[in-house]
Amino acid sequence: MPEVRILEKIKHNIEVAKRCFGVGQLLGSPEPEYHICWVCGQPFNPDVAPYCEKCGTLICPQGHCLCSLPLEAQVAVSREIESLGMWDYSDPCGKRKKRRKH
Repeated sequence: MPEVRILEKIKHNIEVAKRCFGVGQLLGSPEPEYHICWVCGQPFNPDVAPYCEKCGTLICPQGHCLCSLPLEAQVAVSREIESLGMWDYSDPCGKRKKRRKH
């Protein structure tokens, strides 16, 4: 199943990020915060990353966002973001945007 491979890749990317940046940085230490791309696993600074106009998530330096995932994975990730209360609906046009962690 492609969904299983995608989830395994996401888990792998998180483990790589832990090794590269240390668990403390991923868990909210005062060091600069980095996000990890769901597609390529590349860490990036969310403060300088643009938002995707279509899906409302941050775009990594390689150009990936939630739109880059297969539809099944997009739905799963979107529901996870919703369950964590991380969608920001304050845009006057009604577009959702993923909240930054700060």
